[in-house]
Amino acid sequence: MADWPGFIGGSYPGTSVVQDAERTINLYVERMHGRGGKTPQALYPVPGYTAWSSGITTVGTRGMKKANGRLFAVVGNTLWELANNGAATSRGTVAQDGNPAQLVYSGVVANQLGICAGGAVYAFDLGTNTLSATSLTSGYTHLGYAHGYGLAFNPTTGRIQLSNLNNLATYGGVTFIQRSRFPDPWQAMFVDQNSLIWAVGSESFEVWYDTGQGTQPFAVLDGMNGLWGIAAPFAYAVTPHGNAWLALSNGPRVVISAGGRPEEIGTYAIHTELGRFRRTATIDNAEALVTGDHGHTWVSLAFPSVGGTDIDTPTLTYDLEGQSWTHRGEWNTSTGRYDRWAPTACNLPATHQRML
Repeated sequence: MADWPGFIGGSYPGTSVVQDAERTINLYVERMHGRGGKTPQALYPVPGYTAWSSGITTVGTRGMKKANGRLFAVVGNTLWELANNGAATSRGTVAQDGNPAQLVYSGVVANQLGICAGGAVYAFDLGTNTLSATSLTSGYTHLGYAHGYGLAFNPTTGRIQLSNLNNLATYGGVTFIQRSRFPDPWQAMFVDQNSLIWAVGSESFEVWYDTGQGTQPFAVLDGMNGLWGIAAPFAYAVTPHGNAWLALSNGPRVVISAGGRPEEIGTYAIHTELGRFRRTATIDNAEALVTGDHGHTWVSLAFPSVGGTDIDTPTLTYDLEGQSWTHRGEWNTSTGRYDRWAPTACNLPATHQRML
C-alpha cells in the first residue's frame, strides 16, 4: 500500500474544513524514538475499561486520592475506601453539589485526609478511620496542602483559609491569604509539585510561597504573576511537566507553566473549537483530568454544557510528551454522536471501572 502523507497525526479541526478537518478520536499519536521503524509515528487506541469494584451504593465519582498506601474516593455523598481487590468500605458521608470533590493528604506526620465537598471541608483520620466536619461548613470549593498547612479556598470571600500546622481538622478564622495585587477576584486555587500556591482569577494569576516566617508564612512570589485568567474553576491540571489550565485572554486558550510564565499549547484549530464551544453553550463548568499510561501524560478537558444533536462533544486531550491534540469520547447510540469521555464525566456507575 502506498504511503498517505499526513494521515497519521492528531486532531486539527480547522476553521475551514477545506483546509483541514482532522479529528483523531479515541486514539493517540506515538512518535518513534529510534530510527528503525517503518513510519516516524503511529496511532494507538486509548485504554478501555474493565469491571473492578462493586457494592458501592452511591453514583457519581467526584474525586479520588491515594493516602499512605490506601485509596479513597468520594462517590455521590459518600467517602469510600477501595481495597486492592476493589472491595469498598464506606467511611462516612459528605455534602454534595455539582462540583468535583477535592482530596488532599497531609503525610505521615498528621496522617489525615482533607476533603472539600459540597462547599464544606472535612478531615479523615487514617489512624482511627474517623471522618469529621471542620469549622468550614459552606462556600468552599478548592482544597490544597502545602508545608504542613491545609488551604481551603472560598470564592465568595476571596480568601484561602489556613489550617493549623499539621492539623487538617482545625482552621483558624484569622489566618488566611487574600488577593491584593490584581483587581479581578480569584476563581481557582491549587498547589503545584513544588508546594507553591497558584491562585488564578478571571483575568490574572499569582503564585505564593512559604517564607518560613509568622503564623501566616505565605507571600507573593515576585515575578510569578501575569494576565492569564482561568475560564472555569476546575479546568486546571497539575502535572510533572507543569501546570496547565483553560485560560481566558482574548478568548479561551490552553496554557501550561513549567517553572515560569504560562505558554500556549493550543493550536489555532483547538482555540477555534474552544471559541465555538463558548458561543454555542458555556465553558465555565469545564473540568480537567490528568491521566498517564505507556509513558504518556495526558491532560483532558471536558465540557459538560456543550452538546446536543448538532455537535459532537468528545473530550479534548493534550499529550504533554508527544505535544499533540486528540479527542476522546463515549459513543452514544441514541444520538449517533460522541459524548464526554467517561472518566471526565463524574457519572460513573456504581460498578466502578478500571483502565486497561
